[in-house]
This record gives sequence, C-alpha cells and structure tokens, in this order.
Amino acid sequence: MIKIAICDDEKIACETLEQKILSYMDKRKEPCEIACFFSAAELLQTPCFFDLFLLDIQMPEQDGIALAKKIRENENQGIIIFITALAEYVYNAFEVEAFDYICKPIDDRRLQKALDRAIKKLRGIENKCLFVKTMNWCKSVRLDDLYYCEVTNRTIHLHTKNGVIEYYCKLEDIKKQLDYRFIQCHRSYLVNLDYLLEYSNGQITLECGEHIPVSRLRHQDFMEAMMLYMKRKGT
Repeated sequence: MIKIAICDDEKIACETLEQKILSYMDKRKEPCEIACFFSAAELLQTPCFFDLFLLDIQMPEQDGIALAKKIRENENQGIIIFITALAEYVYNAFEVEAFDYICKPIDDRRLQKALDRAIKKLRGIENKCLFVKTMNWCKSVRLDDLYYCEVTNRTIHLHTKNGVIEYYCKLEDIKKQLDYRFIQCHRSYLVNLDYLLEYSNGQITLECGEHIPVSRLRHQDFMEAMMLYMKRKGT
C-alpha cells in the first residue's frame, strides 16, 4: 500500500490531481491511500507517514520548498515531487532532494512518467525500511541508518544514525521486518553486521563505538551468521 500526500492550497487543483493519481493507480492495480492537505501546516500536523509527497510550491504562509525542508527535518525520506506554475523554482528543489518537478497545467503523460519512476523507486526500497507505529505517531526508519535494536522489558530502543527511538513492541515482530544484515546475538539485541568493527571475547564493537554482548548460547549461531553474511556481501 503506497501512502500519498498531496498539498495544494487550491482545493480544486488538489482534488483534480487526486483523481488523476487514483485513475493511474487503478489502471496499474497498485493499491494506494491518498490524503489531501490545503496548507503546509495541515500536512505537518498529521502523525501519519507518507511514501510519496506531491507539493505545490506557491502557497501562502509556508511554500512548498519550506514544507519539504520540514519534511526532511522530520527524518522522512519519502519521495517528493513538486508541482507548480513557476519553472524558475526548479533549482531550489535540489536542496531537499526532490525526485521530480512538474509544471502546471499538468500534462497527464508527464505525471504518469513521474509516477512510474516513483513507484519503481519505492518498490526498490521496499523491505529496506522498518515501519515504527504507536497510537500517536508513525514513521519509517531506513535499515541503512539502524545500528542495532535493544529491548528492555517491552520497550524497544532503535539505535540509529539520528539518535535513539523508543516505543513498545516485541523483538520478534521487529525481526520480521529486517533483512539478512541483522543478527540476534543476545536475547535483548539485534545488530546490523554492516557496522561490525570487531568481535572478540563475546563482545561486538560497532563502528558507532557501541559494545554489544553475544551470549554463550548464541555464539555459534552468530559465527555462522557472520560467515553467511560475508559470503553474501562477497567479502
């Protein structure tokens, strides 16, 4: 399910774009959810995570470029496509790693090509993110940014490049979303072998400087997992 956010202060333009995307996704038999927002503030207030953003640049109070910067500050790596009547803003789009830039009036073929590319990219990164959800918020954490997972009682601590994220979950549920890089070395820890610096005397040292214990019961499994990891990486 691809989650899409459209933000345009012109309600008719927003709803027209929504119908174009729904028609396109229906033809592709691609399941999606679309939410329309009529201001940057409205979009930023929602706790929901989106895979794809289509943002108008010219909006009162806060324009699309400023909105995109806020989205990136919130550690959301979703795909951003700008839609606007002013082509001169295209250079500003690079500041926020925009995926594409479509000028108004929107050409259906141009939109479809952009969506084709966006879906291919999303499918390419599928299963490479950990989806974190609580009653009040949700977000996606890139596996590339995750050093290790730690559980204390029922609290999960995700140690990432951008700090520690805490929420209630079971370690077993997290393991289902991870790939071959993540190995359980202890009943309370899952480590990302991409960041393994050293392993000796029952302790892992990660590139971030953290030290993670390997339990005696899991030592042999951990050694075998490291060998398989190295074979898969071609090292």
